[in-house]
Amino acid sequence: MRTDFEKAKSSLSHIMKGWQFVHNFIDGLPTEAVEELSRFKGELLDVEFSFFGIARFREIMATLPESELERLLGPLARQNDFHNLQMSEVKELVDAIVSDIVDYAPKTQTISPVSSSKLDFNKIPEMWASPLRSGRYNEHLIQDYFSNHPLPTQGEILAKHFNDKYLEFANQKLKPSTIMSELYLQIVGPDEQSIERQVAAYTILAYLFERCDIFENATDG
Repeated sequence: MRTDFEKAKSSLSHIMKGWQFVHNFIDGLPTEAVEELSRFKGELLDVEFSFFGIARFREIMATLPESELERLLGPLARQNDFHNLQMSEVKELVDAIVSDIVDYAPKTQTISPVSSSKLDFNKIPEMWASPLRSGRYNEHLIQDYFSNHPLPTQGEILAKHFNDKYLEFANQKLKPSTIMSELYLQIVGPDEQSIERQVAAYTILAYLFERCDIFENATDG
């Protein structure tokens, strides 16, 4: 960082308006990098400094047209695909998530009816609102799955985990589309997914959205 900054400072400071450190750290930057960026800000007060990481890449991708997203990411689930939810895919995803959760404290909550304007209230963009609406078609099947699960707290563990993750992302002031992307990746991981797995993941998100475990409920009226 320092070497690149010194090069820019010595040869471009008269025209430089911004300096971004682009990185591919998945789990966040080391403290030393954050501190170094703060020092840069003190050396060139008129230059805007920032980091450019994976969340920013996803935020930009969210603005691309669907044809470009399919070219980059592969086939995307369509509305008709939600009529063929595979519960085996749901089970694999839920089991994988819950098996990685080591600390679970039960959360007492009252599930209020979800407002019909919750999508608009949270400014959920259409690229995410559409699969959430489609996922509602099977949301009751997810509820049935947890109600009949041998481990009674399975649904609560999943809900608490995603509520915590939502709050973590929301407190970073990320855009709703970025938060949805991060929550989706919490379910499926970074690899390309089959249509069947996408449908299962979107339906789990719709279930969490309808229970108010992720995003804020709107107060109608």
